[in-house]
Amino acid sequence: MPFLTDIDSRAAIKGSRDPLGGQAIWTLLGRQVVGGLTTNTTSVRDFVVLLLGYWFIEKLDEAGSREEPLPVFIRWEQLASYARFLAGDRAFRGTTRTGAFLQDGARVTLSAQPGYQTLANQKIYGLWGLYSQSARASGLLEEKQPRLTPAARQLAEKVYRDLLGREVVSEIVERLGRRTATLRPKGGDEGLLGSVAKSLGIRRKRYQLETQTFRETLVHGGPGDALRTNGVQRQLAELFVAAGGDPAARLDGTDVVAVRKQAGRRGWEALESRLERILVAESVIAPATAAFLYVLSREGAEVATVVREIRDEWGSAVRKRTDAAGFEALKDDLFRATRDERTTRLWLDAARCLGAGDIGGLVEVLIALNRDVMWKRDKASPWVRVTDGRLDVHFADERGRLPSAEQLASYWVSPYFLGSLRAVALELGGEE
Repeated sequence: MPFLTDIDSRAAIKGSRDPLGGQAIWTLLGRQVVGGLTTNTTSVRDFVVLLLGYWFIEKLDEAGSREEPLPVFIRWEQLASYARFLAGDRAFRGTTRTGAFLQDGARVTLSAQPGYQTLANQKIYGLWGLYSQSARASGLLEEKQPRLTPAARQLAEKVYRDLLGREVVSEIVERLGRRTATLRPKGGDEGLLGSVAKSLGIRRKRYQLETQTFRETLVHGGPGDALRTNGVQRQLAELFVAAGGDPAARLDGTDVVAVRKQAGRRGWEALESRLERILVAESVIAPATAAFLYVLSREGAEVATVVREIRDEWGSAVRKRTDAAGFEALKDDLFRATRDERTTRLWLDAARCLGAGDIGGLVEVLIALNRDVMWKRDKASPWVRVTDGRLDVHFADERGRLPSAEQLASYWVSPYFLGSLRAVALELGGEE
């Protein structure tokens, strides 16, 4: 059973968005409560598209196709995108190009060639790249080959095949078997596209087997969860469903504190403890990130001026926000995450500065931390240097507005995969 010790590399925050190396820390702690989902896997319908794509690949293999799986999947994702768009669904990647292709004429082309792809690069930014690893970790795809697990295949053949109908299944297999195929959305293929939309759950109620399968895999973590969170993910999902709310809403510190308290009330000590560790980590990562992004927005300013601006904005709130002692207790986890003693020490130094309200020391440490992280990341240049007491910014950031002292209390920047689990759990609803 695969382990997601790191976020899927294709879904990961790249260097341009992780200047302090915080991703390694929140990934390690997040995996202790959410074992299979990534920051991008937030839609059950997208998992249905993925599952059906692999099912059609299997059907083509059975028919004797020798084509590699990826081009077939790309064509299927295009077909599904056109069906979704025409049925009114806009909650998927590639809506802009999908809509443009539909407006261009009476026909659209299914092809893995770049000019026909509904994303700049479907392999990387589409469901193949963003969802496959989570599907493997959750028990929908086999670990070592592009095939459905028995549970996923049962769902495809007992629910989706019937929804599509045998004739439509045969038609889809035939078209996906061509390296280039044509669709006529308003000239004969309305029925096919409508059947695909229905199979994806548009304008119909979810079948019990669908809910059961996706709950056991995506929400509970699948067969491999015993070796990952050991039931903690399921408990966390239950609390998210009980709390309700908008699946697309961003979580902040207030939300995580509330869930941690509920875990304590239910006697779920492991979940309570792991959420507390996340809260402690974020009490440092969030203000440190905010301060560094502000530094990046102040090209040419005197360091002393920037330090004064941050201190004036936050005042004593930064000391209240930061659990420096708790962060110190995470030292072993920090080293496991960063795999480097110097990086670990710099993070601990940042926590001490925050806890003491030492903004001058904090800015100095963050600049050193960025230099350290960038050097270890392909020996890249630091984003900012200090020259003659002024900031020499090499990578400006337009998001450098400081949160207010009031906002700082619940300020949150790292996902820990919590939002993905919450979105999927709320979409599927509670257990009956």
